[in-house]
Amino acid sequence: LIGYGERLMDITLSENNEIYQKQEKFFKRLPFIIGIVLLPIIVWIIYMAIRLQALILAPINKMVEVSKNIAKNRFCDRDIAVKNKDEMGDLVNAFNKMKHATAGYITSLEERYELSELLHKEAMEKMKMEKRLNEARFDLLKSQINPHFLFNTLESIRYLVKFNPKVADKTVVNLSKLLRYSIQNTVDTVRFKEEFDFVKRYIEIMKVRFGERLEFNDNISEDVKEVSVPKMIIQPIVENAVKYGFGENVEVLRIEISAYIEDEKLYIIVKDDGVGIDKDLLKDLVFNLNEKYNSSDHIGLYNVHKRIELLYGIDYGLEINSEAGKGTKVVLVLPEIFE
Repeated sequence: LIGYGERLMDITLSENNEIYQKQEKFFKRLPFIIGIVLLPIIVWIIYMAIRLQALILAPINKMVEVSKNIAKNRFCDRDIAVKNKDEMGDLVNAFNKMKHATAGYITSLEERYELSELLHKEAMEKMKMEKRLNEARFDLLKSQINPHFLFNTLESIRYLVKFNPKVADKTVVNLSKLLRYSIQNTVDTVRFKEEFDFVKRYIEIMKVRFGERLEFNDNISEDVKEVSVPKMIIQPIVENAVKYGFGENVEVLRIEISAYIEDEKLYIIVKDDGVGIDKDLLKDLVFNLNEKYNSSDHIGLYNVHKRIELLYGIDYGLEINSEAGKGTKVVLVLPEIFE
């Protein structure tokens, strides 16, 4: 039995040895076979990686780079060129179009901004010019006081000095205060009571000239006295009433000044019972008030109306109502302002 076992082992080892020798040759060739199989795969992988880099990663990296420049408002980069006909190609083409559209939009915005700035500067310059023009016109309107009044007053004073020195002294005081008030250009508006005091002094001087032929009354509401009004807007109306109110059939001219507040507006009314204004002339006067430049002999009315418009706007100004033989009423409409 022992001999049989030994013999069987020898036979088995002998057979296994032959199989092993055969497999040994295969195992020795296996790395070569694997190398032959893997090489094309590795080559293919490398090729696909290069193609992926060229077709996908490179355009993406370029778009990232261009996007950074776009964010910095720089559009000088050339369009990204790709040969892809797939989705990546569509994406790159869309990106290029977006870049051009954004550049065009930014350029358009810049042009609009520059145009807006230019128009704004031109508008500001125009506003400044208009403001300077209005200020010049306003100063001119304020300065247009009838020189004949001063001449006539001085003639009256010269006469009174000889025959009535007391009245002459009072007239000199009134004239001095009147002139001081008129040439004080530090303010454009005053309280109504200051303006009205100026007018009363003016009327007192006129009474020296006309005597009992000129009568004056007033009806001033108490709440009006502290309202702010432009300087010297009532005196030209009174002067106009005296100048044109007297006539052949008017022996005594009566002038009344009234003032009241209604609906947050100040109404100042200068009314006389003089000769009045005929219909056609009144129509021309009203039309002239709305003209840019005065074309009538009634400079005082025009100047007052334009000064009020320049200060407060077209909702305020002067209104004239008159009828031949029945006198004239001039209404000044001002905003109710307290300063």
